[in-house]
Amino acid sequence: MLVALIASLAMSLTMWIIARHEADASIARTFMIAFGVAVITAICSWFMGPFALLVGFLLAAWAVRQFCYLRWPHAFVVAGVFVAVQVGGILLRLAMKS
Repeated sequence: MLVALIASLAMSLTMWIIARHEADASIARTFMIAFGVAVITAICSWFMGPFALLVGFLLAAWAVRQFCYLRWPHAFVVAGVFVAVQVGGILLRLAMKS
C-alpha cells in the first residue's frame, strides 16, 4: 500500500510536469488508479510472472488516459514512471529482506 501511495505521488508529479494544463492530476484520483493497477498487477504476477509488469504498464496507461484526460504519449510516460516506482519498491523490499 505504501508503494501505491508513492507511485500515485510520482504519477501526479509526472502529470503536473508534462501536462499541467490538460490533465487532472489530483492525488485522490491517481491513488485510486495506482492502487487498482497495483492490485491487478499483483494478481497477474501469480500467473504471468515478470510479464505482469507489461500488463500493469498497459493498464496504467489506459487508466491515466481514460480518467485523467491525457493523450497517449503522455499516458505512456506516466505509466513508465508508475512501473519504475513499482519495480523500485519490489527491489527495495528484496534488499531489506536479505
